[in-house]
Amino acid sequence: MNVRPAVPADLKQCAELDHDSTTERVWQMDRHEDAGRSAISVEFSSVRLPRTMRVRYPRDPSRLWDDWRGWDCFLVAEDDGYVRGYAGLHAHRVDGRAWLRDLVVGRSYRRAGIGSLLLRDAMRWAASLGLQQITLEMQSKNHPAISFCQNHGFRFCGFDENHYPNQEIALFFVARLR
Repeated sequence: MNVRPAVPADLKQCAELDHDSTTERVWQMDRHEDAGRSAISVEFSSVRLPRTMRVRYPRDPSRLWDDWRGWDCFLVAEDDGYVRGYAGLHAHRVDGRAWLRDLVVGRSYRRAGIGSLLLRDAMRWAASLGLQQITLEMQSKNHPAISFCQNHGFRFCGFDENHYPNQEIALFFVARLR
């Protein structure tokens, strides 16, 4: 498996990857507002679903050309000339953070270490710029991605209730770079 910067010819293969996932768990948000105390509390808990659910990728893969031109780093993982996954990042030098907006591995290539390789190289790229942290975003429904980032040392750092075009909740996880 080779991880390298993407070239325009890779975009068609990236868009053709199966971006969707399945899950048996979701992170459920529970919000409590106490107007009398001017307090708001939010709690996330992992909830088992009654059946496996398909999680649609929150962005349109056909728009990768626009994304590719806007990313500061776009990596692909290829094997025998075929793209198996990709990662797209933005560098925010002002706050010393890289944002890993997309980390996609085609469904039939998952659980083979490709996501870990892409994440490792994304973190190396961010560290080479002198950035101190990297932040991942994902849907609260994407339990496999949540488990992946937690297993790689990321910790929960926030959420946005209306982050995606379909109004799904985005969760943010952060890790310090060495």
